[in-house]
Amino acid sequence: MTQSNHPSHGLRQRELCEYLGMNYREVAQTARKLGLSTHAYVQQQTGWLLYKELYYPPEAEKP
Repeated sequence: MTQSNHPSHGLRQRELCEYLGMNYREVAQTARKLGLSTHAYVQQQTGWLLYKELYYPPEAEKP
């Protein structure tokens, strides 16, 4: 996926999960089982970076 296919703005955690086709409830359950915060787990699984409560693709410039 190229940057042009990404949203032009940051996404909240639930929005990112929906955007990537991830089940938010399963993400939360798996993170809890692994002893991770949902933020850490989502970043680990997607490569998207959390900045001021919004996720951005790794190649995106933060505002």
